[in-house]
Amino acid sequence: MSRNYGLGHRNMNKAGALALERARVAKEISYETEHRYAQSWSQFTSWAKEQGINRMEHITATLVTQYGRGLADQVRAESTAASTAQNRVSAVNRVMHMA
Repeated sequence: MSRNYGLGHRNMNKAGALALERARVAKEISYETEHRYAQSWSQFTSWAKEQGINRMEHITATLVTQYGRGLADQVRAESTAASTAQNRVSAVNRVMHMA
């Protein structure tokens, strides 16, 4: 059984970065988008690891919803802009779609 959808790396963060790189090489996304998504993906994977998740196959819609709720709390506390929170969740969704 492959790990992280067979993207070529056992590290969930790096596997997502490889998915983004492949999308850029295929001209599906720009270099700038790759960079922005990679930053958001890295933040998500750090959070996911704190939740005990270390494989992309274990990321569920419920987990992403929990992440989004945490970001919403940050928006309410005015420590994160709403647009930033939305972009972070969007990046997670896009990386998972690419995987």
